[in-house]
Amino acid sequence: MMCREESEFDVELALGGIPEDLDETYTRMLDRVKKRSPALKTLAFRCFRFVLYAARPLRMEELRDAVAMMQRTKCRKNLNLYEASVILDVCAHFFVVENSIVRPIHTSIRTFLERHLRDVLDPAVAQRELALACVLYL
Repeated sequence: MMCREESEFDVELALGGIPEDLDETYTRMLDRVKKRSPALKTLAFRCFRFVLYAARPLRMEELRDAVAMMQRTKCRKNLNLYEASVILDVCAHFFVVENSIVRPIHTSIRTFLERHLRDVLDPAVAQRELALACVLYL
């Protein structure tokens, strides 16, 4: 964005729009999630719960399967599987994939999301959803 500015004034104007701290950066990211369609917002919140409250770190393939498990299916190809890039984008890049493992981009993400999404990030709900996804997967 700034590298395209043609004058010093325009560069300074662009710099004025940069978040001052992590909290402001995360707030902007979360605003992107909240502006999504209802289906994609639901997907993002489900991913948040699964990544933050799973008993162990999830591989991207496991996350893709888990968020798709809404009802019993006979075959994996019948699942509504989202591509990894879609999941990361819908989650506003709060997560990153390293060695196939999905993890928050920073250690402060969990605290921020729990503070701002109290109604969505209930650990008990997350555990029930994870358990149901596992049972449906069998």
